[in-house]
Amino acid sequence: GSGLKILYQDRDLVIVHKASGRVTYNDDRKAKTPSVLDELNRRLGSEKKAYPVHRLDRGTCGILIFALTPQA
Repeated sequence: GSGLKILYQDRDLVIVHKASGRVTYNDDRKAKTPSVLDELNRRLGSEKKAYPVHRLDRGTCGILIFALTPQA
């Protein structure tokens, strides 16, 4: 699988489980593997955009929270 599972979503937040080996977001635009943020934005489509609230290291699995508005 993709290593990304959406656990909860409402109008302000998306909570996902990140598998180890994935980066939360890419600092390097030339990265070959999509980040969790890239994949989440692809899944959300063009109407919504996710904003990372925090990050987890590549080797760590766990829960990530993304805001769906800059205000959140």
